[in-house]
Amino acid sequence: WVTKSIITKVMGIEPDEQSKWAEIDIPTASVSLLDFNLQEQGDIQVLAVGLKPPMHTVTEEGKDGKAWGG
Repeated sequence: WVTKSIITKVMGIEPDEQSKWAEIDIPTASVSLLDFNLQEQGDIQVLAVGLKPPMHTVTEEGKDGKAWGG
């Protein structure tokens, strides 16, 4: 809900506009990107919402030394 609150605020969707809130799908463990223009206060653009990278591109190694992902 925190990410959805931030994204909808930037998009100008108010909390009482539940039908518009329902249209925004942000999956768990996804990435959303905002671009903040530091020169102009309030100039924020939504670049992406709810992106999930393909698992074959994720190759991380955990603290136990075992690889996970693709």
